[in-house]
This record gives sequence, structure tokens and C-alpha cells, in this order.
Amino acid sequence: MPLSFPFYHIGHFLNQPDTPMPFAITEFGKMEVPEVEDPHKHSFYEILWVDEGTSIQGIEDQTYHLEAESLFFISPGQLHEFVEWRHLQGGTLFFTREFLQMHPNGLDSLLPWSFLDNVYAQPNLDLPTETFQEIRATIQWMIRELSRSQPSMELLRSLLQVLLIQIQRSIHDRVHVPIEKPSMVLFKRFQQRIEETYAQSISVADHAEGLHVTPHQLNRACKEVTGHSPSQIIKNRKLLEAKRLLAFTHEPISDIAMSLGIEDSAYFARIFRQEIGLSPKAYRTQQNQSASTES
Repeated sequence: MPLSFPFYHIGHFLNQPDTPMPFAITEFGKMEVPEVEDPHKHSFYEILWVDEGTSIQGIEDQTYHLEAESLFFISPGQLHEFVEWRHLQGGTLFFTREFLQMHPNGLDSLLPWSFLDNVYAQPNLDLPTETFQEIRATIQWMIRELSRSQPSMELLRSLLQVLLIQIQRSIHDRVHVPIEKPSMVLFKRFQQRIEETYAQSISVADHAEGLHVTPHQLNRACKEVTGHSPSQIIKNRKLLEAKRLLAFTHEPISDIAMSLGIEDSAYFARIFRQEIGLSPKAYRTQQNQSASTES
């Protein structure tokens, strides 16, 4: 069953949908309103910063209130909605997986960052003034480089690495027991496998074997990063897709269950109610009523 959510690349947000772009920065005061639908998905990463004003952003079925001196993170494939803004000053930085993976760290360059590709991470980050200004200085350096007639992609890629390190350090400063890098890398590799296979019936042991670790090692990494077991993480991914389809499409509930690899729609409804507290039908009704009220 095809998903019914529009999928955009960076060019769409600069009203240049036919132009491939691996990296871009735009400031809200200089930005044309993009011709995109809400809710939508990204094929790229986005880091939004707020200098002044407020904004409400939606990720999946949650809303987040952004204030001045804060950041907001959106990863590829997440269902995003720009809900509201007031006197908003700041901007947003876009980059693709491929752009960062051209860094000498190669394919592993995205794995250590806890705030990217992690549905369990908080997508918004309020920062102390000094830390925010340090991060803004790095962003401003990127803006200046992009304004050159021939900007250096190598320099921009290196500055992006610096920015990610600054953000991760600020997150670690808030956590009493920082997550060890090997656990984060293993968890993200597991998460990548789930994105490709969540509609299939694959055991935790088979996932561990595919990752060349033991089930115990996988369980320990998942518990350290998220507090959940691997089996619960797989279930949560199925439930996330179910909630998306119930809230934003008119697909029959039986078809939604089938798309998640669950042939028995009654079993799907029972599991959904156990985890969410509502039947699939009641959840869809609730979401439709909420959308009507907001409209």
C-alpha cells in the first residue's frame, strides 16, 4: 500500500524543486514561503535555530514549542509539520546523508550523533546563551562561506562536523551518564535495519546476527540509548506507522494491518489498544476531530 505523505528534497523548501541540493542554509527573514504541503516527509536532515520569537513544530503526533536560543532537529522520513510561528527570527540548515558521508569518516559519519535518526531523542534543545552563541557563530561562518561566488563544499562539510560536535557536547553536558559511542552506533545500525524491515517478521536474534553482535549486546545497547528492549523498539516502529496511516489517510484498518505484516486485523486492533489505549478506529476519530478543531 503506497504511503500518502508528500516526500520533499531540499530544493522544494527553496522553491527550486528541480534543482538537486546536498546542502543549504536559509534565514527566515530572507526566505520565501515554500510551496509544500503539511504534514510531509523530508529526504534530508534539518536543523532549525531560533534567535527570537516562538514557533510550534509537529513531529509525528507530537507538537513542540520552540523559544529563543533553541534548536530543532528533523531527520529523513519523519512526518513533519510547521504548525505556527510568531515574530520568528532565525533560520534552518539542510543537508543530505550523502553530503555528510563524503567526509573522511565515510558512512559512519552519521552514526555517533544521538539527536539524528533517533525517534527516542528530544527533537528540540533549549541552550544556555553562551552555548547558543557559539553554535550561531559556526552557522554564521557557514552562511558567509555560502555567500562566496565559489563556496568550498569541503569547508562547509567540515564546519557541519564542528556544528554536530558542538550540539552533541551540549547534549552530553545535560546527561549525568553520557551514552557511549559504541552503543549509539549499534543502536542506529539496528534502527536502520528496522526502517527497511519493520513490515516483516524478523526476530531480534536474526537482527543481531545481521549486525554481527549477540542478542545480549544488542539488548544492552538499545536499553542504554532508549530504555527499551529491541523487541519493543520493533513494535514501536510498527505502531508509529500505524498511527501515521490512521491519522493522515483513509485507508481501511485491515489494509493498514496488512501493510505492517499483520494479517489478522483483530489481532492488530488488540495490540494497538494495549499500547495506545484506544482502538484504531477511535484513534482515527480522535485525530480527525483534533485536526478539525485546529482548522
